[in-house]
Amino acid sequence: MCMRFSYVFCLLLLGFITACGGGGGGGSGDDGVASKTVTLFASGLDQPKHMVFKDGTLYVANMGTNSIKNALSGSDFFSIPSFQPFGLAVYGNDLFFTGTGSAGGAGIYKNQTNIVLKANYYGIGFANGKLYVADNTTNQVATYDIASNFSLDPVARAIPQGFPQGIGVSGSDVFVTVLDPGMVIKISGATNETMPWGSFNLPNAIVFDGTYAYIANKGDVTGNNGYISRKKMSDNSVAEVFISASTGIWKTANPGFCGLAGLAISGSYLYASNGTCTGGTNANSVLKIKL
Repeated sequence: MCMRFSYVFCLLLLGFITACGGGGGGGSGDDGVASKTVTLFASGLDQPKHMVFKDGTLYVANMGTNSIKNALSGSDFFSIPSFQPFGLAVYGNDLFFTGTGSAGGAGIYKNQTNIVLKANYYGIGFANGKLYVADNTTNQVATYDIASNFSLDPVARAIPQGFPQGIGVSGSDVFVTVLDPGMVIKISGATNETMPWGSFNLPNAIVFDGTYAYIANKGDVTGNNGYISRKKMSDNSVAEVFISASTGIWKTANPGFCGLAGLAISGSYLYASNGTCTGGTNANSVLKIKL
């Protein structure tokens, strides 16, 4: 009788501990911050574009000051005149970025060294032994072979659907955001595949966390009414609005995005870079969003 009572009591106690998050921490990774809580991570930037984490540091292409910056400290990793940085990616231990503007400073950089001299390069990403870069000169994605010291492949992937902007990689699949009409296409197959995710409003960047794709929508041409879309990769549903001015818990001075351009993920947080808009809400900053 006593043994049966002790067994039942232990089961009840174990259930109580589990419900309260005991017994080793529950394993959820919850840090007590409500989902979709938005806080200000960095301010004082100038037209920030794409971002990437490397060794725990968030780097941002700060177009307004012709530099790649540590988003939090504001220090420059790289800066030269007439260079307008846009895309960022990490491969191995190296930071790669693209820049537009005059040919004298434009192209692809590996750390502080220019490895490709070419104007009008935007989003950048790595997959399948290749470096992929959005080339806006003729609406195409150029590829460079990593093993052969980043030699340019003779045939680029044409993007007749529109203006390629951001490059996103999920496993071996490569995705491109197309500004107008707003869509996402997959280019890692033999032909371009328009994803059945619905339409977007000037999609700038796309990132993945293993379960979802997140897409940065600039909104209109002035940078107003931006939002972040989310698409679950395991089903055929259209993308949903993950967070906008009217969703989430905004801990900044005012809710909303302003010239939304770049996205990056670290742990259970999504980071979004803002440029400029007519209202100036959260302009020239990086926001931190709980996933």
